[in-house]
Amino acid sequence: GALLVQTRREENDSPKFQGNKTNIVRDDTINSLKLTNPATNASGEYEFKDILDLGGVFSLDLKRHLLTEGFYVGTLFDSRTALIDSWSDFDGAEATDVNAELLVAVTKDAPAGTNYADSDFSNKTFNTFVNGIFEGRGFKFKLKISTNDPAQNIKVSELGYTATFQRRQEQSSTAIASGGGVKNIAFDKPFFTGTSALLGANSNLPSIGITALDNITSGDYFQVTNISATGFSVHFKDSSNASINRNFNFVAVGFGKGV
Repeated sequence: GALLVQTRREENDSPKFQGNKTNIVRDDTINSLKLTNPATNASGEYEFKDILDLGGVFSLDLKRHLLTEGFYVGTLFDSRTALIDSWSDFDGAEATDVNAELLVAVTKDAPAGTNYADSDFSNKTFNTFVNGIFEGRGFKFKLKISTNDPAQNIKVSELGYTATFQRRQEQSSTAIASGGGVKNIAFDKPFFTGTSALLGANSNLPSIGITALDNITSGDYFQVTNISATGFSVHFKDSSNASINRNFNFVAVGFGKGV
């Protein structure tokens, strides 16, 4: 299974599409983004309102969501300013000379803030956002729309992404001696356990399974404490609550693979 970290949809905000706009306007009559004026600016950009900050560097599954439709600004000949030889559709029924592209920039550093206005991604390259696995801490998204015909515009009615972590497990490869006291175990790679902004801090701690390997007698037991993204503690005791040394294996099951 997978852990849904965030489903982000810019059109679900109130008002819709609150991010920074360049040559793009929100048209409430069609509940969509569109180019402000295709005749004067053939392309425009929209930056998502907020960045995504995982709180640490992880491998993250991202899936885009984008719903668009091209349309003619006007259907009369007088409203079309491009040379007639360049028209892709003489009847004006289908507007196909438009394009929309989702882009993402990724940083492994702690972002400076939470939104486009105060988060510095100026030295990061925006690449085409295709569904896949991305490694980073901070993610900034933007939309680019364009037209090759000043008579054609494009409306974007749905815009966003889904972020998930895959379930994974770590386990000891050899027996571990508890050492007659509290034994601290560090994971090879951190798990994602949630942040104050994403699902809640420590809301998804890994589950820990302990298997004692030898010398267990009636009344012996163990306590697992201090479970975190990076490790846990285990303490073996006998029936008198005295610390004992026992060999054991562990299995930790959680979500996300940190670096």
